[in-house]
Amino acid sequence: MRNEGLFSSEELGAYARLLFWGLARSRRTPLRKSELVQVRFDLPALPLAEELCDCLLEEGLLPLARMLPTPRMERDLYAKANRRRLSLVPPGEQELADSLGGTITLMAPSSLEHLQGVDPESIALYRQSRRSLQESARMREQQGAYGWTLGLWPTPALAQGAGMPLGDYAEELARACYLGAGDAVAAWRRLARKLDGFKGRLNSLGNARVRVEAEDGTDFSVAIGEQRRWAGLTGRNIPSFELYVSPDWRTAEGVFCADMPTYLGGNMVSGMRLEFRQGRVTRFSARHGQEFAIRQLMTDEGAAQLGELALVDKRFSPIRRCMAHGLYDENFGGAHGSMHIALGQSYANTYAGEMLHAEQARQYGFNSSSLHWDLISTARRRVTAFLPAGTRVIYEDGEFTL
Repeated sequence: MRNEGLFSSEELGAYARLLFWGLARSRRTPLRKSELVQVRFDLPALPLAEELCDCLLEEGLLPLARMLPTPRMERDLYAKANRRRLSLVPPGEQELADSLGGTITLMAPSSLEHLQGVDPESIALYRQSRRSLQESARMREQQGAYGWTLGLWPTPALAQGAGMPLGDYAEELARACYLGAGDAVAAWRRLARKLDGFKGRLNSLGNARVRVEAEDGTDFSVAIGEQRRWAGLTGRNIPSFELYVSPDWRTAEGVFCADMPTYLGGNMVSGMRLEFRQGRVTRFSARHGQEFAIRQLMTDEGAAQLGELALVDKRFSPIRRCMAHGLYDENFGGAHGSMHIALGQSYANTYAGEMLHAEQARQYGFNSSSLHWDLISTARRRVTAFLPAGTRVIYEDGEFTL
């Protein structure tokens, strides 16, 4: 078990360098000297934020450190602000967003369910008010002017949610990020080469329809869609073992079940079952958090539509335990690998063209929403692709079979 310091100075430095590598990899064009990089962090992650700012300065960049709201600040905002205040985007936010070369967000939640009892409409209203900032960032990202990545810092709340001591949680995080590999960045570069090979094979499937059958009752199908490419290890998430695509949301049919609990908007939802008909969720149930979840699906027109399909090969992911955070749980390896779908916003980087404008998004079935909610399943499954030459199993019992 680790001590209260959680990470050695060597591991802390390796973590900061790895996050910088992730940011650089997420950009379509190289970072330029003196570009402004925002470092957003929860207060418990201050040691990593300090190390990261130092790393950015060493790289000739200008860090802008901004602390994220505490759980109390969030709860007070949703409980006390009226609709006008929830919808207000502070002056200067858009100008800042248009000036950033990148953002690194360090998540270190000190509470996982602090927004229980808060009106879900308030959360949805606040999220929708930031839609213009999100759209601007997506366009600048496609132009190569912006990149981003995410990292996690261990907290007692995360450890409790995962059912393990804090020191053990930190150990799991360090192993998942290869912080003890000597040169963590070199280890991730080797993994990237392996995943790139599988991406190429998945891309060769073209606009196939895929059917997912799992022991948990899942029987779900969707067409990959035209003008698509699979993505993975883009640098946006550290760690990242998934290969994903944003399929044609209009073609989603059948039942998808998710057994991994998820935390969304300060609420926990678990035991999900969804039914898709003609591309939309027509039935939704959950053992815990059902009312909150259903309200999230009403956030906007695209919230109840498909934004992502992703698969994780157990041979690559060392994550073997629930970590009570989507960044890690969506990359779960385990005994049977894992998969997840996301409701809401599609990923523009899975468009095979140059720029995904609104017209192309509508034409090719890319979804649009202020929501992006990952629903994760760890059950044994088979994924079959339906091709002009016949059917082909592409994933079975946690491994790609391509």
